[in-house]
Amino acid sequence: MADSKFCAGCQRGGEDITDVAWCSDCSELVCKACSRVHEKMSPPHKVVSMKEIQQLSSSLLKLSKNCKNHPDQKIILYCCQHDKVICDSCVPISHQHCKSIISIEKAARGVKDGTAISDLERRLSNLCQVTENILSQNETTLVDLEKNRNKIKKRVSELKQNIIAHLDRLETEIHKDIDYNYKNCTESVSRSKKSIQSSSDLLATWKSDLKSLKQHTSEIHLFQVVKCLDAKTYQKELEIREIQTATVPILKYNPSESESNISKLVPDLGTITVENVQVQMPLLDIDQQGQCLVRDERKLSLKHSFPTRQLGNGVDIIRWMLYS
Repeated sequence: MADSKFCAGCQRGGEDITDVAWCSDCSELVCKACSRVHEKMSPPHKVVSMKEIQQLSSSLLKLSKNCKNHPDQKIILYCCQHDKVICDSCVPISHQHCKSIISIEKAARGVKDGTAISDLERRLSNLCQVTENILSQNETTLVDLEKNRNKIKKRVSELKQNIIAHLDRLETEIHKDIDYNYKNCTESVSRSKKSIQSSSDLLATWKSDLKSLKQHTSEIHLFQVVKCLDAKTYQKELEIREIQTATVPILKYNPSESESNISKLVPDLGTITVENVQVQMPLLDIDQQGQCLVRDERKLSLKHSFPTRQLGNGVDIIRWMLYS
């Protein structure tokens, strides 16, 4: 999971002690002795054995506990209005008018059973399924390209039998043209396939990591993971959506007009063109639901308010969550 194999706390003290576990509250490796210390802290830290997390992505385990805008400050707050984890220094700078700011402990409470993680799991599953379908379509496109290439070559060869003497040179040229375009098409599709495969593998890793972390890590760390993966998943959704609307190349043969009159000099055997056609792809969940996703750039403001006694006193409605 990590490059280092030694206890982080002991290394800070100048000792190299082999790690045996990982503290999710501190996001660092710990030895046997330090793990007992972490577990006795108040409140106790969540310490997980290396065996349980060694297959997880180090990028998710190493999420910084410090604010990215103020590296010397710990992340201790969550702004419901902007859907961001922040530090104390962030409040007077960019959240001075935000009323819905709570502690990260309160925000992370119940995250394992909340809608945020279930929605993220569903979207990751959907993305995995869609990318698999796109990969399958890429394979089909490659097969069709080869079939079309062979079909066109056969057609060219049939024409050649009627005008052998004159067409030997043209046949060579048209074959080169076919192969050149075929090569360009297959390279283009192969590049797309490689990119999709990379995304598919990454999504599968995120999905697996999220499932494991859901069982083993602390709620605060899991909450940060959810926020991190939520942003990354959104970028992947945009990438996959762009791929879904992209065209795929096909080889098309355009016979020469002189084909019907062999007695005349045939200047060429036709041309090879690449026609990009739209293929039907499965929709992403966000497109099926007609959602308009807006992330950090959004700015919310109060448009309407209403009195109600249904929820009781001391209950705030924030986005899709209730806080009391």
